[in-house]
Amino acid sequence: MFFWSGFPFIRIVLFFTAGIVLAVYLPHWQWLMLWTGILAGVAWLLLLAGWSRWFIRLNYLYGFIASLLWLCLGWIFLVAATESRHPGHILHVQPGDAYAARVISSPLRKGRFFQLKAEVEAVHDTTGWHPAGGKLLLYLDTAAGQPQITDRLVISSWPQPVAPPRNPYEFDYRQFLAFNNIWHRQFIRAGQVRWVAVSHAFSLSRLAFQMRSVLQDQLQRYIKDDQALAVIQALLLGNKNDLDVTTTEAYARAGAMHVLAVSGLHVGIIYLILLLLLGQRPDRVTRPVLVGAVVIPALWLYALLTGLSPSVMRAVTIFSLLAVGYMFKRQANTFNMLAVSAFILLVANPYLLMSVGFQLSYLAVAGILLFYPYLESLWKPTSRPWRLLWQITALSVAAQLATAPLSALYFHRFPVYFPVSNLLVIPAATLIVWGGIGLLLLATFAGPAAQLLGLGLTWLVKLVNSVLLTIGNWPGANIADLAPGIAETWLIYGLLMALYLYFVYRQKTYRYLAYSLALLLATALSVYEYRAMHLKQIVFYSTGRDYAIDLVDNRQYISLMDSSLQKNSEKVAFLITPYRRKWGLRPAFQAPTTGSVAGLGRVVVWRGYKILLAAECLDKEQIPAAFDFVLLPAIRGTNCAANRVVLCKFVKQGQMMYKAHDLTRQGALLVNIN
Repeated sequence: MFFWSGFPFIRIVLFFTAGIVLAVYLPHWQWLMLWTGILAGVAWLLLLAGWSRWFIRLNYLYGFIASLLWLCLGWIFLVAATESRHPGHILHVQPGDAYAARVISSPLRKGRFFQLKAEVEAVHDTTGWHPAGGKLLLYLDTAAGQPQITDRLVISSWPQPVAPPRNPYEFDYRQFLAFNNIWHRQFIRAGQVRWVAVSHAFSLSRLAFQMRSVLQDQLQRYIKDDQALAVIQALLLGNKNDLDVTTTEAYARAGAMHVLAVSGLHVGIIYLILLLLLGQRPDRVTRPVLVGAVVIPALWLYALLTGLSPSVMRAVTIFSLLAVGYMFKRQANTFNMLAVSAFILLVANPYLLMSVGFQLSYLAVAGILLFYPYLESLWKPTSRPWRLLWQITALSVAAQLATAPLSALYFHRFPVYFPVSNLLVIPAATLIVWGGIGLLLLATFAGPAAQLLGLGLTWLVKLVNSVLLTIGNWPGANIADLAPGIAETWLIYGLLMALYLYFVYRQKTYRYLAYSLALLLATALSVYEYRAMHLKQIVFYSTGRDYAIDLVDNRQYISLMDSSLQKNSEKVAFLITPYRRKWGLRPAFQAPTTGSVAGLGRVVVWRGYKILLAAECLDKEQIPAAFDFVLLPAIRGTNCAANRVVLCKFVKQGQMMYKAHDLTRQGALLVNIN
């Protein structure tokens, strides 16, 4: 109990987040969780009423009931925040011919479309307009004009539910949007939309968007290089829309991608600048009320300007709590403050827990708090430059230790030279943020000085980009195609914590726990390796009107693919690569036997199986029973199916017949072979 008494909010957050996770994956436990929460609340109040008399005897019972109550509250908060459960949600409304919606996000230009979020306010059918709700992801044709936040639109068509993933291990975009309470999306042509109200009412989000646009215009005025401008906008304003693929990949390969996401480093710099402007020092605040009154609103305004990303909200919440502590002359434990900030954000939006940015942000800070003191103590150089370099290295290693397993799960890579790149990028990012703020200030009254500073920032960003590109191209710079499962990721984190506790407390219990988790992890990896080595499948991917087939055996694959799809590397990476990465597949050197049959199409023979790639629409009755699989083309305007269809041979009452599998509607087809 001593541990929890020193860090009470850590226990609260742990059980609150456990309740959120249960609600995500077990949403139908509503009556069980509700009644459990009610009973736990009543029991907690009864114990609390007799706390002074029962403290010693029922101490552990009190802790158990309080933890159970917080778990149920986490479940309840998540369910309450799930908009699709409301009866008036558009998900439960019969499709009509139009709907009215209010724009709730800044439009983002993507090619010939504006991507934006909107909230449904009413739907129209044969009986008129009816109130409704629900969020949508819209792609509006640029020819229709650019909407602004709070504008109201009427769209004369109906949105479609977001489709589930159609291929094995494909990124689940539907679930990603559902965690943002979005269940529909729609592409809208110019003739399908009209403005019914261009709002001029005050909106904090709209004001933030307008302010960010003004600041971006100032940066564009003095930063002429597009790549440098994109990096500075990302570092200063959190706008990563203009970053090109080359720059993003260079930062990712070098292990410096974290600096492009506005986070604690950037907020800390803003916090320090505000303290200096108020004549205060971080280690000595003499006017706490002034600090609280100025710093807290300024930090949240900056968070709003940068788009309220989870990492920014985490940092701003922590620094706000720090400012509040100054006001009331209280010093809080850092771990407890981190837990308080997480609790505040999760109460406001429980779905933040499912955000990758939120998870990585808190893991990075937790890793720094846990591991940095011990890593930093391993070496105590007397020279100040060496000491600073070692502190930056220890800081980056501590953060990487905590985030690497989750990064491998989500992004499937590990940058080997991250300590080297961070020695450059952390000081450089600090200079760029300071310089960017100075540039924005000078732009209002000292144009020539701003021009000179803009030139210096441009060259600094170019230097950083060049060095990171070089580091990313070093031999073995990136361990790619990592594919740990969720269970393996939990085991790795459990092992990491068990080792940490053992080295800190030197208790045998933690050593045995580490041994057990290591054994479980080794077993899980061995089972995975066995399955991968014995995997033999024919995979028909769902790729729209194109076709893609993988012939898999002995961790190798032979690819049969449309020439048009081969040129679309982005589509291949999204739809096909996840399956290959999951099982560690590599291209095979041998090629299957191929041929053609007049009037039918191309034939592929592999491991005794015959696959017909039909050249035209064929009726099942026209196809001889000599083929095990027949892939029909998607041909519109004929009697053929508009989707790719696979015909699979089977035996019924002694006759060879084919059954159809629609790849577009039913998803990919995986056939295990002998």
